[in-house]
Amino acid sequence: MAEEKAMNKVKTKNTYIALLTVLLCTYVIPTGIISENHDVSKMVFTGVILLLYFFNIFAKKKIQKVELLIIAITAGLALYTKNANFLTLCTIFYLKEMIKDRDYLEKKLQRSKILYICLAFTIGYSVYSIFNVAVPDWEVQRFARTAVIEINQSAFAILMLGLLMVKKNRILGYLTLMLGCLTLSRMYYLSLIIIGAFALKHKFFGVSKKKLKVSYVKWNFLFFFILMALGMAYMVFYNAGLIKTNMEIDNRLVAFLDYSNFYRFTANILLLIIIKNHPKYFLFGMSESDYLSNCKTYAEGLEIPYNDNVPHNLFLSHLKIYGFMSIIELVITSKLLKQVVNRYNLGIFVVVFLTSNILGCGLYSYWLYLSIMSLILYDGKGKHDIRNNVAV
Repeated sequence: MAEEKAMNKVKTKNTYIALLTVLLCTYVIPTGIISENHDVSKMVFTGVILLLYFFNIFAKKKIQKVELLIIAITAGLALYTKNANFLTLCTIFYLKEMIKDRDYLEKKLQRSKILYICLAFTIGYSVYSIFNVAVPDWEVQRFARTAVIEINQSAFAILMLGLLMVKKNRILGYLTLMLGCLTLSRMYYLSLIIIGAFALKHKFFGVSKKKLKVSYVKWNFLFFFILMALGMAYMVFYNAGLIKTNMEIDNRLVAFLDYSNFYRFTANILLLIIIKNHPKYFLFGMSESDYLSNCKTYAEGLEIPYNDNVPHNLFLSHLKIYGFMSIIELVITSKLLKQVVNRYNLGIFVVVFLTSNILGCGLYSYWLYLSIMSLILYDGKGKHDIRNNVAV
């Protein structure tokens, strides 16, 4: 009995360490906004989570054979390709332990002061970026950012922080969500509309008691075909002379036939062409230089412009980096999401899904952990909901 109690104490302590690591990597460590080293947060996250994972294995003295096989293959690929990013894929296995400890995780999120610290750093980085982050002539000034300089990732981080904060302090939570509007991210505005629509639906029509069946894999394949169709459509638009430069556009917030979207969607087409003609990339992934050189070659063959853009869709982005391992990652992520997604938090899941498929952020590395935290907090099962807010 005493041994079991000690094990539970260690387990909750590890969950708290993982929680702090995720929030530290998302909101505190300067990833790009001050330093050019964009991988520092990922390295810290991967190192800490893998240590917790193996510590958990040694403590329980057991491991699933399938997990061991996948980790061995991943480590082998990392050594063969000399790409340490493969190791980040292994962090997905520890997430199931955090999901099991969801009650403690929810309690800590709502009672710890760590969210206030994250908000303070977000405000600090926002002020810093206004005076120190260079803005191209064609781009609009953004007035809110997190430690991550990329504006859409910053917007997603602020959205997740706002949702977590609402459960702890309603006023500060709503103010945080308002702060996110200053990112001027189109995806952020769409996210607020989606979450707001689900919240209104639940308030006026209630939440259905029917079990929700969500297949992240099926949703991804459906979106995959949509992206391919959009890529081909933008090629047609380009040949018809309908794509406009940023200088020709009065308001980028409502512009869709611009080169930003053209490069984003055609990059997906180019990736599939590369893999079709070079099957080895499906097995081992490809380096950034291999990808860029091949893209330029095939873009010239298709007689379309190319500007070193990469796939923004998470699955396709990982298909480029990790090859067939991206499919395994997709299946495991889907199984984890099935444990936390229900009708109460479906609005948040839709936002996370769209963000990962359109912008490549939300369901990988510490972003996946952050998304799971928000989904758990709004799953309608909370025992520690001190704010008793409307589920979204």
